[in-house]
Amino acid sequence: MRLSNGFVIDKEKTFGELKFTAVRDVFLQNEDGTPSTQLKKRIYDLKCSLHG
Repeated sequence: MRLSNGFVIDKEKTFGELKFTAVRDVFLQNEDGTPSTQLKKRIYDLKCSLHG
């Protein structure tokens, strides 16, 4: 696994087994402050077996 800052780590030794737990969508806001339908980012929640 390569992290955004360039570090390369051994995923199994660092995290163990990763499990997907949830996904959250964040949308852009219109000029009037209401949420638009345009996706800004998607956040994935993961849990690992080594750190709880």
